Amino acid sequence: METDFIVIGGGIAGVSVGARLSHLGRVTLFEAEKALGCHASGRSAALFDECLGAPEIVTLNRAGRAYHETANGGVLTPRDLMVIARAEDRAAFERDCRHMALAQISPAEARARVPILAPGPLAFAGLTDRAWDIDTDRLLQNFAREIRAQGSSIET
Repeated sequence: METDFIVIGGGIAGVSVGARLSHLGRVTLFEAEKALGCHASGRSAALFDECLGAPEIVTLNRAGRAYHETANGGVLTPRDLMVIARAEDRAAFERDCRHMALAQISPAEARARVPILAPGPLAFAGLTDRAWDIDTDRLLQNFAREIRAQGSSIET
């Protein structure tokens, strides 16, 4: 079979690129494992918070939010996100709170939400309800379907 684009790797980056390229020409995606997204994709692509990351990443996150909410029925489920810090990490914690628009909560409130937190080192906590879990398998399978629907192929 002729191919216009070869994509090596069937993690979230490779499969999403393959899906986009499949509209421009025939893609052949190669993955060394027996299934897509076997390793880091299921862990590193599992949280969506549009305020997380460097300014360029935040811009990309905001641009992609509507897609994740709606495409193929959406892949996002709402969740809370908590950031905790020790007393010596106050400056970094305060930066994170500003950058991520976290509401500060008391250490007692944090422990009430997550009882396993040790009271000793916990000095600061911040919380937001603007985070989402990403159904990474659904996202990967949506991209794989898109690749195949365009007449392209995935070889594992």
